[in-house]
Amino acid sequence: MILGRFTKFVPGRAAPQGSMVGLWSESEAKVVMKASAAGLHAWREDIGWIIRGEMNRHALVMAAAGIAVGLQLHFNLWSTTPHLGEAMILAPDLDKLSRAVLDALTGILYVDDRQVDALSATKAWAGSLPLAGVTIHATIGTCP
Repeated sequence: MILGRFTKFVPGRAAPQGSMVGLWSESEAKVVMKASAAGLHAWREDIGWIIRGEMNRHALVMAAAGIAVGLQLHFNLWSTTPHLGEAMILAPDLDKLSRAVLDALTGILYVDDRQVDALSATKAWAGSLPLAGVTIHATIGTCP
């Protein structure tokens, strides 16, 4: 039974969920792990706030059911970008971009990202869109 669905565009520069870097913290006297991708924290925060608003708008609550997620990541094509035709074959990797978005949705759209039972993701040049970002399609309640 489908409990709800929505599609929402989140503008911004997508940041991949990549490797973690350990940094020594003098104040904490221990190694603190931080994401190596610049802008990842801000990107995940933006996704979280916008999707919270979308869920409130549709009167949806965090799901305990299965969820299907579709991601369309859009990137601006700058004059300095090596252009290899229409294909978007440059970094960042699609799997790391998807992980960043799925982790940003944890605790908002679903309790844990293991509830995602269907995932589709694409990355492409923004083209006619004025902004780079991600379009998130969510269908809540995909498992019986």
